[in-house]
Amino acid sequence: MPAHERLWRLVLAVAIVGGPLGYAAGSILIPAVHEDGATSIAANAAANPVSNTVHLVAYVLASYLLPLGAAGLAYLAYARAPWLSTIGGLLAVVGWLPFSALTALDDLTMAMAALPASGSYAGLLDEFANDAVMGGYLLVYVIGPRPCRVCRSPSTPSPARRWWRSGGRCSATRTARTARKT
Repeated sequence: MPAHERLWRLVLAVAIVGGPLGYAAGSILIPAVHEDGATSIAANAAANPVSNTVHLVAYVLASYLLPLGAAGLAYLAYARAPWLSTIGGLLAVVGWLPFSALTALDDLTMAMAALPASGSYAGLLDEFANDAVMGGYLLVYVIGPRPCRVCRSPSTPSPARRWWRSGGRCSATRTARTARKT
């Protein structure tokens, strides 16, 4: 195996494992989740600065590694189900890309908590967190990876379910086996 392909596989392996680990570490250490501006700023002001910084570093790493890990998982699945892996990989990457903006919102909250009279910034934080741009990022982050489920009727099995029912064989494999039998 060429050195560049070995390096690529190592990077993808690190992203596949490191992205979820960074997300988990950041989620464990986050001081405030889905609170209003005043509560978020107060929680960040009262939080341990080291754990709060570690939470932000973990989220920044995750914001880079999660989309790359999603592409890596799609790359691994491509040989068995090319269309499914391509569509799933693209949707996963699109769904994880806004995570960096949500991480920046946590950084803004931490910066506001460090300023004097930090309670006076609660209105600004609420306005920023609830404006159209951040709402769009949140919408893509929450709904982005799920359009296949939304657009498909409940009675139609998904491509993944059809693949599972076929015993993990794609249509090209079935066609080749049918041709060999005749």
